[in-house]
Amino acid sequence: MSSPRPAPDADPAPDPEDPILEARVAHAVAPYADLLPSEDLEALQSLTRRFLATHPVAAPLVDRLRPRTPPASSGEVDRRAPAALAEAAQRLTAKAASAAAGPAASAAAGPAASPAAGPRHGPTGRRGPAR
Repeated sequence: MSSPRPAPDADPAPDPEDPILEARVAHAVAPYADLLPSEDLEALQSLTRRFLATHPVAAPLVDRLRPRTPPASSGEVDRRAPAALAEAAQRLTAKAASAAAGPAASAAAGPAASPAAGPRHGPTGRRGPAR
């Protein structure tokens, strides 16, 4: 059993003055213009308009067709929040400090961090073919 549908008036009505949306509706309904009576064509246009404006997949696709506003100025743009940038800076500082400490810090980290341990091959960790 399906869930009851909300009344058609419950959904927000799409903007009828939106030229991008209207162009997509006209393109989608054009093949049916000669086949449907005018009242059915208007109902199909209304349904298509509502679908393209409110569907969770279709609406972002229509939004991608809209022209983007140019940036106010050129230059670098922060991609992360200041707290995330501070955390990344602390990690880099800690990594640089452990590298500057030399081999004593890497020996304390264990044999996997030691360059003398060499690469491990295969699931058994052996080098070369199994004997």
